[in-house]
Amino acid sequence: MKQAIKALALVCVLALGCVVFCACGGKSESAKTEETQPAATALTNENGVVLMENPAIHAGDSAAQEKLEQYLQAHNALSAAAANLSSDYYTAKVFAKGNAVVLEMDVTADLTDAQKQSLSGTAEAIKQNADYSLAKGRTDSGVSDMVVVIAFVGRDNTVLASALSDTAQETAAATAPQETTQPATEADNQENQDNQDNAENAENAENSENAGNGEETAE
Repeated sequence: MKQAIKALALVCVLALGCVVFCACGGKSESAKTEETQPAATALTNENGVVLMENPAIHAGDSAAQEKLEQYLQAHNALSAAAANLSSDYYTAKVFAKGNAVVLEMDVTADLTDAQKQSLSGTAEAIKQNADYSLAKGRTDSGVSDMVVVIAFVGRDNTVLASALSDTAQETAAATAPQETTQPATEADNQENQDNQDNAENAENAENSENAGNGEETAE
C-alpha cells in the first residue's frame, strides 16, 4: 500500500513537473515570438517579407493607413499605378500600410545580374517622381508624415532593390522657369544682334547711296 502511495506521489510530481515545464516552454516560446516580431519601423508585405526598415516608417499607424486607403481608392491610384508600373519582368502592387504608400514590384521572370542591378536605378527614378507629388499626397490624404516605399521583390522573396520617398520636393515649379529663362535670354540677345546688324547694313547702304549721289552731282 505504501509503495502504491509512493508511486502515485511520484506520478503526481512528474505530472506537475510536466505542467511546469510546458508552461515555461510556452512562455519561452511566446517571448521568442515577440522577439522575432518586425519592428514598428519595418514595413512588410503580405508574405511577411521586410521590404524596408526606416525611422520614417510607422507600420503600426492604423489611423494613417485607413486615411491612405481611402485616398488611394478615391484617386483610383491602385489600378492606375499598378498598370503604369508593371512590365514584362514584374507585376506591380500598390497598397497602404501604416503611414506608407507601398509600390511593390514582384519579379515574374528570371533576370540577369545586369538587369537586377538596373532595378536600383529604376527604384530611384520612381522615388524622385514620388518626391514631387509627396506634398500634395500628404495634403490630400490628411497624413502629414506620409511616405512612399518602392521595392522590387525577387521570385525567392528577396528584396532586389528599394527606395524611400520621405522628403517632399517642392522645387520643381521653381526650377522649371529657370530652364526656360536661359534660352529666352539667348533668343533676346540674338534678336538684338540681328537688329544691330540690320541697322548697320542699312546705314552702310545709305552711305553708299549718298556717295553715289555725290559723285553724280560732281560730274
